[in-house]
Amino acid sequence: MFLLQQKQPLKCALLALIGLLATNPLVGQAPVQNELTELKRIVHQQQSVIQQQSDLLERQMKRFEALEAQSSNPPIGFASESRPVFDSLPSVQTNQENGAANEGAAPRDPEPAYFNKGYDGGFTFAGPIDDLKDGKPKFTMKIGSWGQFRHNFFDSRGPTLDQNDLEFERLRLTFSGYAYNPNFTYSFQFDADSDSGAGAQNVDALDYYGTYDFGADLFGAQKKRMALRFGRWKVGFNRAREESGIRMQFSDRTTASVLFDFDRSIGVGLLGEMLPIIGEKFNWEFALTNGIDNAGFLPSRAVEQLDRNPGFAARVNWLVTGDWGKDGHADLDFRDVPALRLGSGFTYTRPDIEGLREFVFPRVVSSGRNIITVLPAGITAYNLFMFANDINLKYQGFSFVSETYFRQIAGFSGGGLPSFSDYGYWNEVGYFIVPEKVQLIARHAHIRGDSGSLGAFDTSSDELAAGFVVYFNKHNSKLTFDVTDLNGATANDSAINIRPGDDGTLFRTTYQWKF
Repeated sequence: MFLLQQKQPLKCALLALIGLLATNPLVGQAPVQNELTELKRIVHQQQSVIQQQSDLLERQMKRFEALEAQSSNPPIGFASESRPVFDSLPSVQTNQENGAANEGAAPRDPEPAYFNKGYDGGFTFAGPIDDLKDGKPKFTMKIGSWGQFRHNFFDSRGPTLDQNDLEFERLRLTFSGYAYNPNFTYSFQFDADSDSGAGAQNVDALDYYGTYDFGADLFGAQKKRMALRFGRWKVGFNRAREESGIRMQFSDRTTASVLFDFDRSIGVGLLGEMLPIIGEKFNWEFALTNGIDNAGFLPSRAVEQLDRNPGFAARVNWLVTGDWGKDGHADLDFRDVPALRLGSGFTYTRPDIEGLREFVFPRVVSSGRNIITVLPAGITAYNLFMFANDINLKYQGFSFVSETYFRQIAGFSGGGLPSFSDYGYWNEVGYFIVPEKVQLIARHAHIRGDSGSLGAFDTSSDELAAGFVVYFNKHNSKLTFDVTDLNGATANDSAINIRPGDDGTLFRTTYQWKF
């Protein structure tokens, strides 16, 4: 703004100087005339540079004011946790040639401008700006980090051992932005889970994908109407997995959501938003992947972990009341108007014994162990279907989320086995006894099915939990304490600190931070 305010006085001063020199009786002298001509040339160069930078700054200020006006009601993004968008225009920093300091030197074009926004939900960088009329950089990058430090104590009543340990459950480093085109975004996320890799402190490239918003780029549609994604990401299927771990109310997900899961996979997908209808919005995603929940598996031509049969997944979110916010399941915003979201997902694949690791991967209800432990010899392939439906409500500090699952394993090759069917659900509630600061939480998860008995009879397991959350700075800094009672777990997931057959009480204390 200083430059805009001072542009006219600077012009007047320069023109007055030129007029004074032009009327001086000594101007007629040749050396002085040459010097005056050179000074005029330099002044004109500087006026041109000042005008260019003034025009650029004025456009940026108008863009900034427009974005600032929109910030009070930000648009709803994609349903997944990492949807990088960088449209805002931060302050500009330039390195310009100072012609007046080098009299007589040949003029140089202004160097490209670079953005340095500092911190905005992450440390942000961008540049260069090659086209001053466009005013947007070619590249942007936002760097952030978040993590969870946790204490686990499990008091066993059954055959599994007790537990008492400290760990980093999630230790993440994220990079996101766009490259060459604001409609082509990228996202990378690295994880250093302390209990991964048989106890080794391994660093895993957890997510790495690109998203091309071809609807906006090629057809002039609004952003996020239709985009193409490729790489490795949390493919849309169930609500529990789609919601980022940083925005959960409990320390972690349930045994039910882990058993009926798709998780991360490598593939390609279409995703976007349907047009709003009276304030409503639909987020949707369709994906073709290497399979279900097997992002780290290698293809059959390498070590025979993956078969050649692809996996299919689809999910739709219906934001019934329009605005949902960015606070996840909890009502951190303490809404005066109810916010309601509905969702549904479907997935299918046909595991083949050609990819042995993928073939044995699904877990059965009775014990939580791999399906290979109950299948008779000679089975070479089967169909795997899963469905999920969920509802999420938030209002005046109260939150409710519920998800139900159905899974069918059928179409066995190499044997006359019947189809198996498994069911599950989880219900979770939360309420802020101190708005935005202290929240009470409770939930129940249930799993039932006949996959463990090869269709002969049903077995089941339950999970009952309660706790509280103290929010120091929303999800950026919070402390969670929860107690979970198990009566024979069907999950085997180090992230939730539950093992197959666990019968007992699990105490978890988790501190989470983000910057």
